[in-house]
Amino acid sequence: MNKLIHRPRSGFTIVEILIVVAIIGILLSVGLAALTTAQDRGRKTRELNRLRQVLMGWTMYSGQAAEQIMPGFVDEATQLAWRVKYRGRGGQDLDRALSQTYPFRLLPFIDFNTDSILGYRDAKENSVDTSLFDPLDNSPSPPASLLAASAMAGAGAALQPGFGYNAFYLGGWWTDSVLEFGDATYQEGLTTQRGKVVMRSTSHLRRPSDIHAFVSSHWQGAGRLQEPFDHLQGWAWIVPSTLAGTQIWFPGGDVLDVMQTQGVPLPRYGGSSTAVGMADGSCKTTSLENLADMRGWIGNASTANFTHTAN
Repeated sequence: MNKLIHRPRSGFTIVEILIVVAIIGILLSVGLAALTTAQDRGRKTRELNRLRQVLMGWTMYSGQAAEQIMPGFVDEATQLAWRVKYRGRGGQDLDRALSQTYPFRLLPFIDFNTDSILGYRDAKENSVDTSLFDPLDNSPSPPASLLAASAMAGAGAALQPGFGYNAFYLGGWWTDSVLEFGDATYQEGLTTQRGKVVMRSTSHLRRPSDIHAFVSSHWQGAGRLQEPFDHLQGWAWIVPSTLAGTQIWFPGGDVLDVMQTQGVPLPRYGGSSTAVGMADGSCKTTSLENLADMRGWIGNASTANFTHTAN
């Protein structure tokens, strides 16, 4: 009778190879996820550092303007009526179209620090004066009053900074020397109040630690804003979820439903939280749901769903 000879097995079976490949794939995915998270944290930290620079300049502006808060938007006609002129980094007079938004009015107070305004862009800018407007295929065109500015050198800084200013409610939105929402009506409890909802002086600024001054932003048309966010350009102003009595955007977890074209919050670097600079000079990250609370935008807002009339 022949005896069976058992030889030691060499190599791996197909099943064992598949198991090893699967384990390696899992380890790689975990490692890449950890690396991505670490990179996002680093970029978020740098974003908050840039925001602190912007807030420092904003505070210095008020210190040199007799406690007046920097205006949110000043159209060309108002600049002419106020007889104001702003300058670029090289000392040259700016076209008034570029200084309608906040950046070129703030930049002198932070030594024209390009990184604080445009450091979020993948392509590094050498100067705010030479920065260009970067249109995205899915973004709406700028408002008519800013179309001329969008074609000029410096438009990147003027229109697409990384942080949007709470322009309607801090300093105010000025068109033909008229302040938007300068005399509004709103409910406070069961009482109808009439008064100003725009904060124009630091001495009258209510709850500065609660008020959003600057928020990571994007110019968005009606529709759903969702990841990926990091490639999106910033915008020079930002509005709360409700502007006066009109719903502008609505949060839904890590997506944003936008009803009307406006500057809206943008949760860069991870897609779960948005960088916010407060009126007291502090910075933090917060969720889109928290940003929907109107008490974070208007000093005399008494409820989360606060509304008011136009002028």
